[in-house]
Amino acid sequence: GPIERDLHRLNHPVLLIWGDRDKYLDVGLTQHFKTRIKDIRIEIIGDCGHSPHEENPDLVNRLMTEFLGEQQYSNLLPQS
Repeated sequence: GPIERDLHRLNHPVLLIWGDRDKYLDVGLTQHFKTRIKDIRIEIIGDCGHSPHEENPDLVNRLMTEFLGEQQYSNLLPQS
């Protein structure tokens, strides 16, 4: 489809979080995204299924916060 076709056109950093025990989408698909998106960081969460944000929300939130903190728009993060 059009999304798949245009992945290489993404011009901003991407964080891809995936569970290593995803029953619906094999973790091996992360390599496909790695070859199609030039600025991608892949985080594979161990002992986790299809919904990392529900199964391990603390880790997912930490990964997202760190990722956003590394980006030019880090000023969008809540200040503590």
